[in-house]
Amino acid sequence: MKRYRRNQIYRYLNREKYFLISSAIFISSLLLSILIIESDLTEILILLIFIIIFSGFYMLYRIFGKNRWINYLLNVNRIRKNIEKYENSKEYEKYAISLIEMGALYGVLKKTKEELNFYLKAYDILEEINHHKLLSVICQPIASIYEKQKNYVDAEIFFLRGLELSKKLKERNLIHNYLTLMGEFYEKKGDAKGAIDYFLKADLIKKK
Repeated sequence: MKRYRRNQIYRYLNREKYFLISSAIFISSLLLSILIIESDLTEILILLIFIIIFSGFYMLYRIFGKNRWINYLLNVNRIRKNIEKYENSKEYEKYAISLIEMGALYGVLKKTKEELNFYLKAYDILEEINHHKLLSVICQPIASIYEKQKNYVDAEIFFLRGLELSKKLKERNLIHNYLTLMGEFYEKKGDAKGAIDYFLKADLIKKK
């Protein structure tokens, strides 16, 4: 299995671990309670019912509470007002952050065109004010969108820019992330030599 595939699986499991655990607890508790109903183990049954209720509520929260449209509707007006508020002010950082937030909302809706437009607007503002910290963060989603669009030239530009900025900031975790992403990028392009080079650099950073 290619390394970027393994990384994708790892990221998914790490992101959804509590949901997966609660789902397993819910299902196993439900099955156990069905078996115990026929017995006279009332106390254990009551405990299992509480576990089922708790894990069930958590599952419902994960399924519906994080619904992308609900998230969009709950936040879009607030972010839009912030954009209007800071657009003509001198609070450039807050304006850029609001644009990034709006881009992230569209990203959740899988509207990559709008997402990219907001990110690029934020990027231009952050370049003007030399805000290297936020620039180093915003380069990654921009590069990833270009990569998905198979615009490998622009994707590489932003990956390398993010890596450059993370090195300037001496952010080891960020450097490691960009090196890993660059390795995955080259692996997807079929450049095995370039991929191995970046993966080795990432592993070296991780060991330090």
